[in-house]
Amino acid sequence: MTIEPSPIKNPFKFLAPYRGSDIDLFYGRTDEEHKLYELLSASNIVLVYGPSGTGKTSLIQCGLSRKYSMPDWIPLFVTRNGNFNQSILAALQQIKLDQQSTDIVAYVKDIYRKYYRPIYLFLDQFEEVFTLADKKNGLNADGEIGELAQLLKTIKSLSEIGIVKIIFIIREEFLGELYKYEWYLPTLFDFRARIESMKPSDVEEVITKSFKRFNISSGESIEEQIQTNLIEGNATSQLAYLQVYLSRLWDYAYSNDATQEHSEEALPAVTITDDTLKFVGKIENILEKYVNETIQNTASELKVETKTIEGILDSFVTEDGTKRPRKKDKIKDKTEDKDILKALEKARLVSQNKVYFELAHDTLAAILEKKRTSEQRLINNLIHSFRTNYQLFERNNKKGYLNEQNVELYDKFKNEIDAQLKEEQYIIDYIEDSLRENENDKLEKEKTSKARKNIAIVAGVLFLVAFLAAIYAFDLLKKNNKQKAKELIQDAKTYEASNDIEFALEKAMKADSLSPNNPEITDLIGKYNSYMKK
Repeated sequence: MTIEPSPIKNPFKFLAPYRGSDIDLFYGRTDEEHKLYELLSASNIVLVYGPSGTGKTSLIQCGLSRKYSMPDWIPLFVTRNGNFNQSILAALQQIKLDQQSTDIVAYVKDIYRKYYRPIYLFLDQFEEVFTLADKKNGLNADGEIGELAQLLKTIKSLSEIGIVKIIFIIREEFLGELYKYEWYLPTLFDFRARIESMKPSDVEEVITKSFKRFNISSGESIEEQIQTNLIEGNATSQLAYLQVYLSRLWDYAYSNDATQEHSEEALPAVTITDDTLKFVGKIENILEKYVNETIQNTASELKVETKTIEGILDSFVTEDGTKRPRKKDKIKDKTEDKDILKALEKARLVSQNKVYFELAHDTLAAILEKKRTSEQRLINNLIHSFRTNYQLFERNNKKGYLNEQNVELYDKFKNEIDAQLKEEQYIIDYIEDSLRENENDKLEKEKTSKARKNIAIVAGVLFLVAFLAAIYAFDLLKKNNKQKAKELIQDAKTYEASNDIEFALEKAMKADSLSPNNPEITDLIGKYNSYMKK
């Protein structure tokens, strides 16, 4: 049996962050609210960081709003939405002025002159500038002005005019990326706050005040057990899990009290019992369980395969296991996909704004990443390699294509890779260019090899001809020498007949040099030497 979402709106936030309108519903972060207020009073640049799921966005958008009234500030909560520079400008332009500048710094000055209130610029999920930024246009070793370089330049200018507070909100594991730019913004790490796990007393406050506010009865022992479950399940460091757990308890409790009447304005009274706790189960796997239930239920409802839904969800996750927003106009215009996205949004796994669809929370990305098969991980590693190689290719003046092995792997998983890179056509073009380049290299190597073989054959023939010619010449020389030796022997004998032994010996010696080891010549030389001695 699964827990069906209630037909009325669940009072708990599930995976959604708390907003400024939720001030009266946000509990357990009083100390952090005060610390942030003090930091912002002391500096124009503040860094807020912590692990994923600790409630950084909720603390900023809701908790901090408790410290300010509207005449005190103009808060602008900005997420990247494709490009931080464009998103900041778009947020500023929501504040109507007689003349709208396209320069961020100039626009901020114009707002201040009209309203005489400082702007608080909250750059939420700042890690996306590292995980999602277009590598083709990013900050590189050659100093090209890309998104991050332009953003840091703008932030530095804003911090210096004294009418803007800039708050970076970033996941803790990406702090190392920011350290690279401390030389450019020297005060970047001077005023910072790490969002820690909730203390047991904070968890108790969340439970007690939420139950009272949402008309939930349970009894003291049940509340203590819930608190124990949350602490043992590590939900104090994962606000997302805390909200999901309480939301699931409420859904199940409501389903058991569904017959009772209630007004549209007031929440129905529900009761959480031991049976509720037992049915919902342990908190450790509650979100994974909910994701799996949602995939199964959606597949059954829409009569599609579970892998189709898993594929759509996975498309919202980067190869590193973080959220990947997707532009609406880039998603396939298929009725089936639209119905699936609608169902996932209803199930609170996916959210949307005017431009993007994305996962409701980073925690979901980590869960979905774990569901990937070894083949999916290989494909993701290939895509990461292609992006890295393309970046190097751009830096090296269009030099450095993919090797033959990478191209062969691309061919093997072409459909899957193209589907993930459809918003980065320039990388697909780079892969295709690499394929052509490899084919050209292969043809050139074949031509070179063939030419070398032909040269080797010609050289072999020439060598053979030369060898045979040498043998022939040697044989001919040998025959000529033999003939000359015969003639010299005849001359020697002629001189011998006329008793001119000295000339006879000379001719015999020359004959011996032309035909050595000839017994006849050897005998003549011996005979003539004996005559000379007499």
